[in-house]
Amino acid sequence: MPVIAGVDEVGYGPWLGPLVVCSTAFRAAQPELELWEALRSAVAREPDGERLAVNDSKELYSPARGIGGLEPTVLSFLAMLPELPGTSFRALACRLSLERSLALCAPWYEGADFAIPQLEGDLGGRAVALWDALRRANAVALSCRAAWVEPEEFNRVVQSRKNKSDLLFERACALVKSILEAAPREDVSIALGKQGGRRMY
Repeated sequence: MPVIAGVDEVGYGPWLGPLVVCSTAFRAAQPELELWEALRSAVAREPDGERLAVNDSKELYSPARGIGGLEPTVLSFLAMLPELPGTSFRALACRLSLERSLALCAPWYEGADFAIPQLEGDLGGRAVALWDALRRANAVALSCRAAWVEPEEFNRVVQSRKNKSDLLFERACALVKSILEAAPREDVSIALGKQGGRRMY
């Protein structure tokens, strides 16, 4: 079956905490499947109180809302995969990471093994709606992976290379490789988010 995937980064440089490059992939019966259209009964670009909001995290997060604009969507999509999202932050981070030996030993991880979900509410109902939308579209979640770049490594690489685009591109390529390995001999279409200002690949 054809595979539709995307890769993008989250993080500011980073100011504090890691820069993370993530990938998600779906198997679909039709290679030309438009996921936005297929999932419109379950997802929306703007929060509407009913569907899962899917957008740039900078559009969905605010200090006032906290993780409220992000957690329901993240956990519902992860629930489409086996053994995810799990019940704790550390377990989830290690499961998603390309580096299976993810240490999470920086100071900001102290006491960070909090339970998930953090919010109360009907996460199950939204996940079921997403599952139903995927089923009607003849699509299924294939993978979600994350490549972490802690500040020490980020600063070292950026200082030596004078830009972050090479580092981001290396991580994005590692995620692309993981998608291709998960779908050998299948038709794979990958949308790659703009990497640190890079215009040509």
